[in-house]
Amino acid sequence: MEQQLGAKFEQILNEPTDASTSLQALSLARSLILNPSTSDSTISSLLQTLSLSLQPDRDPLSLRHTLSLLSDLAAHRRHLSQSIFQTVHSFSLLCNPTSTRTLAASLSVLASIAESNQTLASDLSELSESLFLKLCFFPSVSVRHWLLLNAERFWIRPPLLLTVFLGFTKDPYPYVRKVALDGLFGLCKSIVVEDCTLVESCYCRGVELLSDMEDCVRSSAVRAVAQWGQLLVALNHDDNKRDLSNALFIQLCSMVRDMNVKVRVEAFDALGEIGMVSEDILLQTLSKKVHSGIKGKTYPGLCSGKPFDIPASSAAGAILHGLEDEFSLTLLVDVLNDDSMVVRLQALETMRCMALFDHLKFLSTLVDSSALVRSAARNVLRVIKLNDIAMFKLSVDGLLENLEMYPQDEADVFSVIFNIGRCHGNFAVDITERVSDEIEPSFGGKLGFDSRRVAALLVLAISAPLSNEQRTCSTPQRIFSYAVTLLGRISHALSDVMDQNTLLAYLSHCSSSIVISAAEFDFKKKEPFLPLEDGVPNNGSLQELEECVGNTHYWVISRFNSFYVAIFKGCETDGKDMAALYLPKKSLPLWNGRGGLSSVEVYYDFTTLKNLHSTLSRVEFLHEELSIQPSNFVTELKKSLDEIGFSTDGPFYTPFLIQKLVEFFSLKQFVFCGKLKHIIAELDVHDNDFENPFHFISGLPVGIPLEITLYNISRENRLWLQLAVDETLTEFVFLDLERFGGSNQIRKFTFVAPFYKTPKANSFSMRVYIGMECLSEDVYSFKRRGGPKRELVFLCKEKEVFLSMGVKE
Repeated sequence: MEQQLGAKFEQILNEPTDASTSLQALSLARSLILNPSTSDSTISSLLQTLSLSLQPDRDPLSLRHTLSLLSDLAAHRRHLSQSIFQTVHSFSLLCNPTSTRTLAASLSVLASIAESNQTLASDLSELSESLFLKLCFFPSVSVRHWLLLNAERFWIRPPLLLTVFLGFTKDPYPYVRKVALDGLFGLCKSIVVEDCTLVESCYCRGVELLSDMEDCVRSSAVRAVAQWGQLLVALNHDDNKRDLSNALFIQLCSMVRDMNVKVRVEAFDALGEIGMVSEDILLQTLSKKVHSGIKGKTYPGLCSGKPFDIPASSAAGAILHGLEDEFSLTLLVDVLNDDSMVVRLQALETMRCMALFDHLKFLSTLVDSSALVRSAARNVLRVIKLNDIAMFKLSVDGLLENLEMYPQDEADVFSVIFNIGRCHGNFAVDITERVSDEIEPSFGGKLGFDSRRVAALLVLAISAPLSNEQRTCSTPQRIFSYAVTLLGRISHALSDVMDQNTLLAYLSHCSSSIVISAAEFDFKKKEPFLPLEDGVPNNGSLQELEECVGNTHYWVISRFNSFYVAIFKGCETDGKDMAALYLPKKSLPLWNGRGGLSSVEVYYDFTTLKNLHSTLSRVEFLHEELSIQPSNFVTELKKSLDEIGFSTDGPFYTPFLIQKLVEFFSLKQFVFCGKLKHIIAELDVHDNDFENPFHFISGLPVGIPLEITLYNISRENRLWLQLAVDETLTEFVFLDLERFGGSNQIRKFTFVAPFYKTPKANSFSMRVYIGMECLSEDVYSFKRRGGPKRELVFLCKEKEVFLSMGVKE
């Protein structure tokens, strides 16, 4: 096969053909070169053919491709590198001097081969220096830029290279000036220069380019000025070395007010590298008001050829200007480490004044429109120590505001509240006492646990006992019973630090014990979070999570009296109603992860039966561990599943047995004393059908106008639009109910749903659904990025939308 490809390559390359045919031949050669199984004889034949094809009169594009192939051949066949080097070397001497791109490609190949074979370095240095200089002065800007960018590869003598870089800082093209300045910066760090005149020339050229019109040039000029300026100060042996260093520092201070953020950052980085500055200059950078000792004071510039004085007042407020910059982070860190105590104290005083006069707007970022910014702000709150109750309350209020404005952040907000509550136990107890009226049932016996704010306050309350501080045992025991009603939401938020069983055991203990110790639950004092139980996986597979869900559901049912006795005492009627609703809702998922018993067909599913098996195994384990007799329903379920059978190849069942299970399960054991509300949605698309489609442009987003009506849906619910073209092309859009008016009973609005990945088709149709996320469940059923994390319950029939490619009239 390789002989055929090689013969075809030689045939195409030797015959007079057009450029496309020649490129086809070169592609055949590349496939042979990159194949490690190609024989040495074929490789030798290829090398000979490619070497003969290096003729100066050939098409320049084909020549550059041929050089690239020779470079690949030298890299894959090291024993041929010297022969290829000599071939390319001879070609570069014969090549037309005006073919700058071809000569540059030759030089690149020679440099690459010499880098892998050091014995060829001397041969490269003889050729590259003259060729490099010749190419630099050709009119091709791209070649000139590439040569200066890769100059260190070509073994150019440093004095000559320094002169070339210095000369090209005056090039009319900005990117050439930038790369020349970068070259000067690199040379200053890699070679020893003792000629003060040459060093001063490099420094002064950098100072001139500080006022360049291009941002990239000014940024490189700042680095060059700092590096060559420090070298110039070090070479000066006069007594005014400190004055020269002060002048350099002030020169760089003038760049912290540049209009480009990258230039400003470079300026502050350069200021941090200056090793010798007078104390009065440093203090002046921390004050915008010019000090009396600085007024009228000047320093001589470092350029003797163009003498000028630098006013010391140019340093006024330089550091403060950086702190007030919208892109600044922690620019006072270096100042806080200064050798002078006076400078450190002034820096601390400046930071105190900024906080005192409300210039530090940290907590406001908790409600930033960017999810990444909000997450970063919450991560800061995880690690800081708050020294007073006022600051702690401000932080909690900020997190609550974050939760109200962006309910999608609930899990992370709960996690941060739990962490800061554990780290500030006494403060958490104080806040809990102040807001106890919000947590406790109202006068009419109604519970407010569906409120996001109340749920967050419960998380704060249950975190306090883990801090081991003095007052944390004063948290009322009934608070922990209330928290059980939110077990799914809270355990999901704390999934990275504890599993649901650990949380349930902790709440159970705290709701019945006066003495609370973190040691009872294996909590380590040095760890900021609750550790996982041994053997319990964290962030495990879907099956493991479902097993934990079944475990928890059974535990809630079996421990009903101990958890809800406090609720029954406070609200006799509504508490029982809530319990009657809670139990069947939590029992049904033991049967069906899809949440419904209306159709027998849903059980004819491998995943559902698999979950039933795993859940039942966990329930049996708990029965044995807690010495509890299984209920009739669990016993019947086990018998039926044994009859159905289960294997790795799938379930073996009969519809009769599944139907028997459905008939055996009954809701008559539960008493419901409340008012049922029908949760439903209506979805309509006006003026759209097969004959009247919406128009779209393939590859661009399209908006779908929808008329949406919601009944008995509160703002606490999370609604999603599902737009599906087929199984592989589905997108989700979150409906933030805070943006729309109306009441919980009825809410009607118009919404334009964006669909981003429009297919490459003349027309298509999509199905639109409205689904509600099951927040009561902590099982992640969806793995789609940007979509719902839990199972969706669809609230309306699907609506079909027709779209057609727009036609230009």
